[in-house]
Amino acid sequence: MHSSGGYHNQWPGGQPPQNNDLNQGQFPNGQFFSPHPRAGLPHSSNQTVTGHAYQDVNYVSPYGSQPQPQVPTSGVDFQEGPAPLDAPAFSEPNFATISLPIVEEGYIPAPGHEDDDAGIENPYTTNRAPYWESDEEEEDDDDWEKDLEEEDFLRSLAERNNDSDDSDFSIEDEEEDPDDLILDGVVDDDAEETRKRGRPRSSGRGRGTGRGRPRGRPRLLTRNNDGSTGVRPKRVKIRRGMNGRPKGKRGPREVADPGPEFKDLQRRANDAYEASQYQQAIVYAKQAIKKNPEIYASHNLLSEVYDKMGQFDKALEVLIVSAPVKRDKSLWGYIIDKLYAMDTRRFPLYTEKNKDCIALDCLRGILELDSNDLKARHMKLDIEERLGHHSKCVKQCQLILVLQPERGDILKRMAMQGTATQRLTRIHLNKMLEYFDTSFAYMMANEAPQESNLDWSLLNVYLDLLNLSNVYPKALTRARMLSRWIQGRKEETYWDDYADDREFDLAAEPRRTAVPQFSLVSDQYNYGGGLPLDIRIKIGLFRLRQSPAQLEEAMRHFEYLEPEDESPTAKVNSFGDLFREIADAFHSLQFDQEAVRFYEPLYTRNQKEMVLKTFLGLHTCYSNLDKLSMSNKAADIVQIFLDWKTDSVKDLAVLAKFFEHQGMTEEARKRADRAYKMRGFRALQQVGFRGLSEVQAHGMREKRRANWDSTRKAVRIRKYLKTLREATRSGTDPDNDSSSTVAIVSRPKLGLFRKKKTDVDPKPRRFEPVAEPATFAGTDVPTEAVASRAWRLKLDDLAQESPEDLQAARTQHREIEASFSRLRMLQEAADDGDEDAASEFLSITRELLEEFSTFDLFYYNKKHKFRSYFRRVAHGELWKDSALMMLAVAANRVEDGQEEPDLQETPRTQPNDFYGIHFDEWLDAFCMYAILLARNTEDNRCFRALDILTRTNIFYWSQKSTHQIQKVRLACALALDDSTQVSVAIRWFMRTYPFSSDLFRLYGSANRLTTLGEGFGASAATKAFMRYIKAMDYALLTPAQRDRYNFQGDDRTKWYANAVQSGIIKAVKGHDPALFGLFGHMEGCTGSSHITALNYFYRAFALTPEDPTLNLSIGIAYIQHAMKRLSENRQFQIQQGLTFVYRYHELRTRDNIPVYCSEAEYNLGRVWHSLGLLSDAIPHYEKCIALSKRVREQEILSQGGDGSTAEDFASDAAFTLQQIYALTGNFSSAKTVTEGTLVIE
Repeated sequence: MHSSGGYHNQWPGGQPPQNNDLNQGQFPNGQFFSPHPRAGLPHSSNQTVTGHAYQDVNYVSPYGSQPQPQVPTSGVDFQEGPAPLDAPAFSEPNFATISLPIVEEGYIPAPGHEDDDAGIENPYTTNRAPYWESDEEEEDDDDWEKDLEEEDFLRSLAERNNDSDDSDFSIEDEEEDPDDLILDGVVDDDAEETRKRGRPRSSGRGRGTGRGRPRGRPRLLTRNNDGSTGVRPKRVKIRRGMNGRPKGKRGPREVADPGPEFKDLQRRANDAYEASQYQQAIVYAKQAIKKNPEIYASHNLLSEVYDKMGQFDKALEVLIVSAPVKRDKSLWGYIIDKLYAMDTRRFPLYTEKNKDCIALDCLRGILELDSNDLKARHMKLDIEERLGHHSKCVKQCQLILVLQPERGDILKRMAMQGTATQRLTRIHLNKMLEYFDTSFAYMMANEAPQESNLDWSLLNVYLDLLNLSNVYPKALTRARMLSRWIQGRKEETYWDDYADDREFDLAAEPRRTAVPQFSLVSDQYNYGGGLPLDIRIKIGLFRLRQSPAQLEEAMRHFEYLEPEDESPTAKVNSFGDLFREIADAFHSLQFDQEAVRFYEPLYTRNQKEMVLKTFLGLHTCYSNLDKLSMSNKAADIVQIFLDWKTDSVKDLAVLAKFFEHQGMTEEARKRADRAYKMRGFRALQQVGFRGLSEVQAHGMREKRRANWDSTRKAVRIRKYLKTLREATRSGTDPDNDSSSTVAIVSRPKLGLFRKKKTDVDPKPRRFEPVAEPATFAGTDVPTEAVASRAWRLKLDDLAQESPEDLQAARTQHREIEASFSRLRMLQEAADDGDEDAASEFLSITRELLEEFSTFDLFYYNKKHKFRSYFRRVAHGELWKDSALMMLAVAANRVEDGQEEPDLQETPRTQPNDFYGIHFDEWLDAFCMYAILLARNTEDNRCFRALDILTRTNIFYWSQKSTHQIQKVRLACALALDDSTQVSVAIRWFMRTYPFSSDLFRLYGSANRLTTLGEGFGASAATKAFMRYIKAMDYALLTPAQRDRYNFQGDDRTKWYANAVQSGIIKAVKGHDPALFGLFGHMEGCTGSSHITALNYFYRAFALTPEDPTLNLSIGIAYIQHAMKRLSENRQFQIQQGLTFVYRYHELRTRDNIPVYCSEAEYNLGRVWHSLGLLSDAIPHYEKCIALSKRVREQEILSQGGDGSTAEDFASDAAFTLQQIYALTGNFSSAKTVTEGTLVIE
């Protein structure tokens, strides 16, 4: 929904009607007046108050009725109550503006509203920051120490006030934000405001939100009678002695005498003011305020003085500071009037936005005093709307609706603000619908239809919200009922008994007259004739979007638009938005022919109503209808897309996907590149753009090129500055150094010359040519091995600066070569099981692994391929270690008389060795290391070593190396009985060789070899297989079927885009029953749901109905589900399961293969055994035992040997029979079975 015009700017009749009681969100026009000139604003042309006057306010300056301000002669004359003890004192003479309204000490807000005011951005800044910023933002933890110093004074004050009532303080006064007492609304304007000042919000400990005190000044500690400290309690009256109120004077307590010093300062300020000595009056007034900031008269006097001096900004600031002391709504209203009267040209700091922010603080002060002040709430709503705080506008609308539920204009404004973005719609939609329903119920119960604010325009807004909620049955019911009420037919509830919309037919015959309760004498305008067209279309759309779609009834409504009308007065010219909505709805539901009926009138007569989505829908419909004429029209729309101009990232992403689908690669690439540069990576990913990886790579190359250009520019600048210093800092410069030969007599003028830093002793410069060395320092490596002169000099400097490191690298190279030589000697013995050889192999390889894993260049970023040892990364430091290593290897090889070294900075081919040892040999050693650790059952060290290998950019980008690592991981996982690592290894193979049936079978078989199998149905594995199934389904569906099965939701964006980009969709050849069966086992074996498992078993069954294992799985799933406590109709489910189990038995024994027959008999016996029917299980166990001889004979014939390796279930069946007989007391039969089958000869 657009912020100014609703969702897609579709509001009935344009903008909602303005507030009848307000003028553009301001208080009604009216000038705040004071009976005395001094109380008002100075008579100046730039101080006129208009548009923002807080009407019905009668604030009178305390100096208006007297010729001069007078200081009270006693404390009784001061009628203002004491201000909070933390009110600011005017210690700074120059202040610019005011912080947020002061909060009473000890204030605790309602739960969940601690930071309602903390999110308001403070956009105005000044050099006099302490008076701009709120106490929340400026306060530091050091304030706690200052508060402790005031403890004694506060405690004595609390004891003094214990026995008397404070007329200016009550428990209600502690509630800072009255909104929290009325409505617990959701305010989420993170996307609207950016918090630029103060501490960042955190969910951890500290001064955050949540339960407890809000941010700001902490509650002070008090000392208890026992010497301990605690939080100061709220000021609650303590009653002592007898029950009831003690005798004494009633009413507010007398204000404490401010003291003679304060009175003297106030008197002097009054005298100076009367004598027009305003500067002196300011000094005395500030001293009086500093002495006692709780007396409002001093603040007001200071404000009057600033007014007389024409410093209206300071006068306003003083009033805002003192307003919490006065606690008067009229004063806050006077401040608002004066605020908006400030001339922005004279006071640039008071911009319109800053005025709104300050006015919000003032309005908060009014609402603290009276939470039901509707004028303040309306003004706050208008300001929040101007500032773009959508969520806060929604909250204010809801608060107003609590007090005035009949306000239809507020309902419309709430709907506009709450649906300004998709995120706001998701947050506020349900709550807004609740307020609409509540207001409608109030209007229908207390108002007549002809006088109610519940009219067609408000109903249209409400139906828009219901449409966004996707609850179409409710939307249809509410649309019919509310339309009936607006037409004055609320008693005609009998129409609800009919499933159609006959009551809104334009003609009474034939459908409406068929209703017995209907009378022909009724006014036809109160039925179909009085129903607005936009409401009728929405009802039709709700019909269309029912499940299943009610096409015939929806078309009755849509036909009123007369799409075939080609006259100048055709409805398509006036209601193009309705045509677009209907066509898009038909297109989304695959009614292409009907969609074209409403698309084409727009396309031919009202294209200005068409957006990109509309043209795409029309093109898709033309393509799906597959007619020659339609194909030509589709080609015309493609030309429109080629000429489409847009700066929207989403539109560019959609166009890129469209052209990619059409095979127009160049056009797709242009728009994708542009979208990517506009930070549209997510948009391209969501639409499933296949060339995203290429676009991303191209963008990264351009970014690196731009960075390189900026780096070259920085180098040129540094060279220029160096030349400039050499040209301007000669040896005779008196500022250059202390040894100058020119004496300084005097400077021409202070500040004319900048003081320059003394140069560090520069290195002597050589002007004669210097011969380059023949070899690198400390080595016999010829410098001619490096072609680039700059790189040659850099390597030589490194060798000269780090001779010790170079020598250590040469020694390290010798040791590594010796280590690998020893490993080659030990490998065969260690592989054969020699414990000493294996122990030494592990010890040597561990040190090599530490050396390899601590070489930072291999682990800097595995997403970037390893290309050279001289890559400058991490501020240019990593290349030094690798350069020393390369120099050391080259030096040792030259010393040994081997081939000439190659030390090029950018080699033509990627290096394939480390310390002179090939990467493959390093990998073989590490894999052997992991296998030996697995033999020693050191599972943690084994898999951590493999993880280290997969993180390096050497092996990460080599499929061959990674393949070897994962094979070793699988072997070690099987040896260590680790199902989780088995799953990890096989899932890598599945990603590398997607949709391979053999890998699906391997996953199940390998996990079957582990004891527990906790990794088989783990959450990560389940999600991975679910994505495979979704990708397979999507790849095998036609475009029309994809839309029908709703692949367009948010869920698609999480897997489909990645599936398309990775290219696994191309590997789909058809539905794979192995995948369906495996996922069914994962769902069933993990105990999550046998019903879900049956869903995928049946999908596999549809492909391979003769698979014995699949039939057994279906049967067991039914039987196990029947055993659940909440299962219904157990008998029927068991019968279904037995049907599939016996079908499995039939399929398995059909070929009369002994081993299969033995398996079938044993499994059938287990099924009956699990049901507790032992008499049915025993015969099958006995048949299984009897087949043992045939199984062994078959094994001998097919495999040779003595048949001991045959897969014989006889021993399992015999053991089960033994347990059955023993538990039932038939020990003789148990003995017979044991001696016959279980005794090992």
